[in-house]
Order: sequence, then structure tokens, then C-alpha cells
Amino acid sequence: MAQKRIVLIEDHDELRAQLHHALGLAGYEVWSAETGGKGVELIRDRRPDLVITDLQTPGKDGFHALVEMRDGFRAVKSLVISTGGAFGGMESLDLAQRLGATEVLPKPFAIIELLVRVGRLIGPAREAAEMALPYQAIASTAEPLTLKLGRVR
Repeated sequence: MAQKRIVLIEDHDELRAQLHHALGLAGYEVWSAETGGKGVELIRDRRPDLVITDLQTPGKDGFHALVEMRDGFRAVKSLVISTGGAFGGMESLDLAQRLGATEVLPKPFAIIELLVRVGRLIGPAREAAEMALPYQAIASTAEPLTLKLGRVR
């Protein structure tokens, strides 16, 4: 099974870098964009399993990305990350769900919470058997380990 793919849309450079790094460490293939417009280009080109998007980005925003996904990429799941706020008299996270967001996660959030949500939406980055192959190869060639446990004083 192929590695799970994510497009991340976040305009804050430091947060985008942190999320990209954490998702990559978890084994996901990640492409990042700082605007909804660039994110939509990545969605078209990369065909991700999940889009994680902030709503308020410069230019075409996360709402734009949600509308594009609803109109052309319904099978792609979406996780909206945002501080919320009002948009046209409606709470932005509620509006995101009405536009088709699969799930919303209010900022601030812990990275582990994001990873749990991603796992729940699209599953682990790779199949467990696929992830175990390198470890099985190492284990089959390695000498048995013997640990000597002493008393801790």
C-alpha cells in the first residue's frame, strides 16, 4: 500500500514548518502551501488523501479550497484548523463544515491531537505490515540480545 498523502495549507511559516515536520515524522507524505490558491494547485496535482487547511490565508483562502474540493474532489477528506471567528455573521468553523469540511480542529491545539485526528480520518501513514518490514529484516540478522539487570541503588 502506498504512503498516505497530505496537502497542508497554512500561512504562518513557523506553524506550517512544524506541522509539515510532525506529519512527515509520522510517515505521511506532505506538500505545503501558504495560500488556498496554491493549495488547490497541489490538490489537483498530487491527489492527496487529506487536506489540512487554515481558513484565513492571504489571497484565496481556506474557504476557497473547501469550495474547490466540494466541486471537484469530494473523495478527499479535509481537516480545517482555525482560530475561528465570525465570517459573514456565521462562525467560520461552522461555515467550514457547511462547505464540506470533514472535521474541524480549533487553534491552538497540541500536535498529538492533530496526529490523532489525521489517523482517524485517513488511517496510519502506512500499513502496519509495511512499516514492520525493515524491522523484521534487522531482527532476522541480528544476534540475540542479552540484558543484565542490576540493582538500582
